[in-house]
Amino acid sequence: MCGTDNNCAGGRTPWNTWLTCEETERRTGEAGDTKDHGFVFEVDPYHPERNQNPRPLTFLGRYSHEALAVDPTSGAIYVKPWCNASNSGLRCS
Repeated sequence: MCGTDNNCAGGRTPWNTWLTCEETERRTGEAGDTKDHGFVFEVDPYHPERNQNPRPLTFLGRYSHEALAVDPTSGAIYVKPWCNASNSGLRCS
């Protein structure tokens, strides 16, 4: 998806879109980036024109995301951070 960086697993939604996870926390100015990274974005595989101007789903936080799952009954989104010794003090399990 144009404008995103280091996308990882993500997950399918019950409403037939895909949530893609950025597995990075780079900030504006790092490596020539023009915006902060570390967000989740929604991708519509059936209407590609909707993906041309991606907007981060900021309510899911800004950190290095690994994958996620959406509960088809409640719509709750469960997010798994990418874990290593250096990322933002998140607890890895």
